Amino acid sequence: GETKVFSALVAVALTLLALMNFRVLVQVTEPEVRGYGRYWMSLNLAAACVWAIATFTSAPTTYLLWMVATLIPSVGALTLRQRSFHEKYPVDQEHLSTRYGLLTLIVFAESFIMVIGRLSLGDYGLQLYGQASLLLLITLTQWWIYFDDVAGISLKDGPFRRATWIFTHLPLQAAMTLLGVGLQEAITLGWSEPAPAATRWL
Repeated sequence: GETKVFSALVAVALTLLALMNFRVLVQVTEPEVRGYGRYWMSLNLAAACVWAIATFTSAPTTYLLWMVATLIPSVGALTLRQRSFHEKYPVDQEHLSTRYGLLTLIVFAESFIMVIGRLSLGDYGLQLYGQASLLLLITLTQWWIYFDDVAGISLKDGPFRRATWIFTHLPLQAAMTLLGVGLQEAITLGWSEPAPAATRWL
């Protein structure tokens, strides 16, 4: 893919986020709140710089820099200083659940789009439409499980509970994306034939 373009766009996004943190320093006078804003502004700027450097490198150095840049805010969210900030200014749980729920809903919608988009490419028979309906049912069950058990969960107090809830969404949403790709490939797969070697792992 376009690694240089991707790196540059992420660097720009993190720079904009750092500017939002800087706005806190301009508009707020309370020292502790300014410290919170300064903390995250520094982390976001540091990560943006690493992403920017990655635009001038090639693989595998680029991927190593991506990992370092991703770890900067991730580790920053787990430090004792961040935890002390969180105790004074806790995150709005309802707002957090809504944001992650919307992102997860978009990922689920991609599964629907992949299956329906595949069907629109050909004139399939009734059997394949029935097979596609069963595949969509898999997506619906995943949707039900998430929004019934995960999205509105009430987190208990603990040092890493909230961070764990947030970061485990990354592999969850990656798995949902792979599920959508797998369902798309399974539409035209016969009941008695093995999956192609290239997509069998999905």
